Amino acid sequence: PTLLFVADYLTERRKGGSLVAPALAALRRDVEVWTLGHGALSGFPPHVRCRSLGYVTDDRMKALIYSAADVLVHPAPVDNFPNTIAESLACGTPVVAFRTGGIPEMMPAPECGRLAESIDVHSLQHSIDEALAQVPLRFEQRLNIQKHAAPIFDPVRQAAAYLDLFRTASTAAS
Repeated sequence: PTLLFVADYLTERRKGGSLVAPALAALRRDVEVWTLGHGALSGFPPHVRCRSLGYVTDDRMKALIYSAADVLVHPAPVDNFPNTIAESLACGTPVVAFRTGGIPEMMPAPECGRLAESIDVHSLQHSIDEALAQVPLRFEQRLNIQKHAAPIFDPVRQAAAYLDLFRTASTAAS
């Protein structure tokens, strides 16, 4: 199975890259990790092969990479509404992330992935293991993930939600 980790700078502390290798060390299976971003992760055990894909700017190439991965691992201990999760779900690839910020809203159905309950290596490892138990995904499963994600990220819906928020704030201020 192939896991994907994406960050502008992979080693930036707030992106959680330092949690990936320790979480994968406890897995009892061979896995491959692809990274997208500047820098490199290290410290992987022998059963984990890490492949740096560098910093990719081409949107079509990114979509192909997200679609080819089995699971996106988003180990940021704090995040609000990360684009990497939206991109992954739009490509039909499930996500493992911590239950923090707006991330639970982004993953409305179990098909969308797993949310680690606590922000620690053990919880991340457990959630990755659960997600990998579903691999390989059938085409219908990937379409179902996209179906759940599409309304959340629909630009018309997002604009309407902002307008409603502004109207509510304006009314409350009056």
